[in-house]
Amino acid sequence: KFGRNFLAIDINCQEISSELDSIYNHSINDESNIKIDKYYNILDKYSSNGNLVQLGNDAHQIGRWFFKDKQYELAVDFVKIAYKAREKTKPYDPELLSRSYFNYALYNKWLGKYDIAIEFFEKVVSINESEKLKGRAYALSAECYDIIGYSYKAIKDYKKAFFYYNKEGVIKNVLGGHINIGVAYLNIRSDFASKEAIYHFSETLKLRPDFVAARESLESALLQSKKIEWNVPEKNDYIYQFIYIHFYLERSLMILIKKLM
Repeated sequence: KFGRNFLAIDINCQEISSELDSIYNHSINDESNIKIDKYYNILDKYSSNGNLVQLGNDAHQIGRWFFKDKQYELAVDFVKIAYKAREKTKPYDPELLSRSYFNYALYNKWLGKYDIAIEFFEKVVSINESEKLKGRAYALSAECYDIIGYSYKAIKDYKKAFFYYNKEGVIKNVLGGHINIGVAYLNIRSDFASKEAIYHFSETLKLRPDFVAARESLESALLQSKKIEWNVPEKNDYIYQFIYIHFYLERSLMILIKKLM
């Protein structure tokens, strides 16, 4: 086991070796392949010694550095070493393992490998207790489903993400959650989906009436919907009443103009 003086701390408070820290800080002018070889030599040493904790910590951090440098293939390779080491570590640490799963999913998402990304985001939420990380994992998983055309699965994960965002109470995440769900419903292009989209865009505007993107999205949803009488606002809900009446009249006027043309 390494003594405290052998360790440096990265921003996530995972202990990385001072040897790795030294290579990163003193090999700035090295050619990329030379630096990569040095990284692999360190990891080979930990693997040979059976030091899975240090292997996982250093490989995870190397992956983060390569991701920051937009070298996504290398980022994936190193964080894969990290999560495999952390799967074998005893005692098992679900917090550290879930971070490596999350990064592996994220890096694969950037490479367009959405099936792999979804698989590992699911692993994150299955072992991590952090509501914030679960919210992020579900939101990113939903984005993957959205991209590959699985709208209903995207909505399901966006709603799970929204559950955690709503509990967390960060307003920008709550707004983003409503927008994401609304847009996903809008992409389905059915009357029911349009109604759901209208609800989520309206809720966004209730929280922030000056949200231009939500306003434009609501206009699209109202134009797409065949009828909007499904959800007349309550009398005491003045903001919702304003939104409803404004867009109802605007939509009716547009229809009338089209008929007259």
